[in-house]
Amino acid sequence: MTHGDLPLFSWEPPRKIIPFPTKLRIGHARKVAEQLDQSRTNREADSRLSRACQTLKRQMRAAGIPEDEIDRQHQTFLQAISVECDRIRARWSPVLPEDQRQGPTPGGAA
Repeated sequence: MTHGDLPLFSWEPPRKIIPFPTKLRIGHARKVAEQLDQSRTNREADSRLSRACQTLKRQMRAAGIPEDEIDRQHQTFLQAISVECDRIRARWSPVLPEDQRQGPTPGGAA
């Protein structure tokens, strides 16, 4: 009996690629927020934001991350950028749907 005869030696466990969570990429989000703040026009800000997001997506696709996870991570990245823009009071900020905005939520005792 040789190694080639045993299926155990040729078996490979299933793999799942887990991306580094974009909500923890604070430094990158802060850098993009600063670039948005330095933008002179809305068009320039949109270009900088689009470029940062395209780069993030391209890196994830190259690593083999599924599209649905890329979309989730992209939305989380936009939220992180928005939080950093709010923190530094940037002139430009990503436009997020109301349900994705970070901030105080209404409610509490009256």
